[in-house]
Amino acid sequence: MLDIADATLATLADNSVALRIGGLLNYTEYRELFLRAEQRTLSRGDGQELGIAGLLKMGEEYWDTFERRKNDDTEGSPRAT
Repeated sequence: MLDIADATLATLADNSVALRIGGLLNYTEYRELFLRAEQRTLSRGDGQELGIAGLLKMGEEYWDTFERRKNDDTEGSPRAT
């Protein structure tokens, strides 16, 4: 299992793509994974195409929701003042 710590996506005008993923393998050793392709297609599990903009939007929505839940949990905590 790879616990992802960071990732970098690079695209060129010809639609080729390179992805670098770094993280801990089995929580013990840091590893980097490199993926290169001539073209990219990003889609959801239901087949709807996302593109880079859609993927970034999904990421922003995920972290916004995460932050809201964290704040809600903190406010509802018995230790909250």
